[in-house]
This record gives sequence, C-alpha cells and structure tokens, in this order.
Amino acid sequence: MRPPDLPQAHTRTLVHAGEPRFYKVFLPEGLPPRAPLVVMMHGATQSAELVRRSSGYAFERVAMREKFALVYPSSLDGRWGDLRVFEGSEALEPRDDSGFIVRMIDALITQHELDRARVLLAGFSNGGHLAFRLSLERPETHAAIAVFAANLPVASRMRSVTDRGVAKPVLLVNGSEDPVNPDGGGIVGLNPGEDRGTVRSTLDTIAFFRARAGHTQPPIVDVIEPQEPDGTRVVRSRWAAQGLVEVELCHIEGGGHVVPQPHVRLNDVGRTTTALNGAEEAWAFFARTF
Repeated sequence: MRPPDLPQAHTRTLVHAGEPRFYKVFLPEGLPPRAPLVVMMHGATQSAELVRRSSGYAFERVAMREKFALVYPSSLDGRWGDLRVFEGSEALEPRDDSGFIVRMIDALITQHELDRARVLLAGFSNGGHLAFRLSLERPETHAAIAVFAANLPVASRMRSVTDRGVAKPVLLVNGSEDPVNPDGGGIVGLNPGEDRGTVRSTLDTIAFFRARAGHTQPPIVDVIEPQEPDGTRVVRSRWAAQGLVEVELCHIEGGGHVVPQPHVRLNDVGRTTTALNGAEEAWAFFARTF
C-alpha cells in the first residue's frame, strides 16, 4: 500500500512507433528549478505500478527528501527490448523502447524545466538490462546508471548495437543467490527451463565498466552488516580516481532478485537484505556524479 504521506503519481501518455506508451510521474512538492530526473525502469512481467510497490516506494521516499523528479515508464506486454538475444527477442525491436525512453525524458525536461545534465537511469532486472543498452548506445541521454539484479549478456548473445564507447558512472547491485539473474553467469530465466539470454558474471560485468572507465587500481572496499542477522551482508567496492568516472559494485551475499530496501519483503525471489537501501545507495551514487 502506498504510504499516506506520499503524493500521487500521475499517469501520462505519448505515442511512439505507432503505439500509445504510458508512464507514471512523481513530482514532490517544492521541486526546485532545474531539478534532477530519475528514471526507474521495471523488470520483466512488471509495470510502472508493480515496480513502485515491489520496491516499497523507496525511490519516492528519497525523492520527497532530495527534491528530484521521478518517472516510472511502462513497457508493452511487460518486456523491454534490451541487449540480450534469445528466442522471440527480435519481436521487441520494432517497439524501440530506447527511443521511447529518450522521448519521454525530453518531454519531461521540457514540461517541468528539469536539468538535462542530471538525468539518472535506474533499472531492475529487465529494466536494468535496458539501462545497460542506453549506456552503450545513447550515453548522451543520461549522467549515470544504477542497475539492480542484472548482468551484461555474453558477447555471443549480445544484440548488435552502435556502442559509442563512452564511459559513464555505473552502480551495480546484485545478489549472490539470485534465482533469475545468475551471479556467476549463465542463462537468465524467470521459470525453470526458460531462456531469456545468457549473461556474464557479476564480476565480469563490473570489470567491463571498470575497464571502460580506465580504472586499474584496486577498489575501496567496505562491508555492511545487517543490524539483525538476516542471512545477508553487503560487500561494497568502489573504483574512484581523479579524472575517471566512478564505478561501484554492491554485492549482496545471500541476496536474491530484488531491489533491496527496508519496506517490503518478497517471498519467491530470494532474500531482501536489511543491510542496504538500494534507492538511498543509488541516490548517493548519483549525487557524487553531479
């Protein structure tokens, strides 16, 4: 249930590639001029409303305090066209989800006089995969990305896109016991026997972005323990050097296929750690990129 102290999010529509597309906009009271915009993209089989609920409205709670605009786009039929190649994935391409996200961002910047230099992409699972795609082929549209429960596809099952080769700040938050996105790499699937592409490991994914940014030194590492034992802990590794964009990995030992936050517990996708609030971590990471 939506907390009573949070304002409503309002549904808007635009037509893209011949289809009406929907998104929910959350605007805190007292939004300052040229405020940042955070785009939170849902996972497969979800919608804008479902990712709000399953993440405990965590991003909205942070938006209220930090005064940024927040938007939740909805895909068509619960699937985004991302970088993965698998049976049936070609049917998603004519929808041009990347183009929809860019047009939505442009509309919101114009309508609400938001700061184009502070557009921040966040995504869960399938939405995280779309954030990866936008980071590679449309880096000019955003300042940084935060990805939850997703890894880059292996090269042999990665869609051919125009990779601009631009280093952007990247935060990756993955669980070691994720039953959908294999932490050690392998086939992605919501159900047994399902094949939604083959991905690299979490360590190989962060290594890709670390190398792109030019980091060669060891990371700054700290461990975050839950206040009460819950079968998890977070190992946070940060690569930060003068003149290079920041890269961060929050590896949740014992964590599942979730956006970690303290408000909601899901039963069928593994543990939700109490040691980390993903929305707070994403905002702190984003704020360092400004």
